[in-house]
Amino acid sequence: MMLLQIIGVLFGIVMLFITWNYYKKNTYTYRSLLGWFFIWLCFILFVLQPQYLIPVTNVLVIGRLLDVFIIGAIFIFSIVLFYAYIQLKELEKKVDELVSELAKK
Repeated sequence: MMLLQIIGVLFGIVMLFITWNYYKKNTYTYRSLLGWFFIWLCFILFVLQPQYLIPVTNVLVIGRLLDVFIIGAIFIFSIVLFYAYIQLKELEKKVDELVSELAKK
């Protein structure tokens, strides 16, 4: 289990670094930076101290702690995917408006 914890912590630190680099390149807003930092820091905390998730497994009647990580990852992935879809649709709408304006000229 210790090797998995080391790998998990290293992954979390690398993701914090990547998130910070994208923020410095003005890819992320400050709000996005805080959100992702919160996610990665919680990930690192739960990898280092998985016993904090035991009350969650008891309430949700989940047998293993790994299942909590998997369910949480699916939730986060779904939220990120939904947000990316919304951003894509907004961008698509802006491009359509720009194309129609250029076509009128």
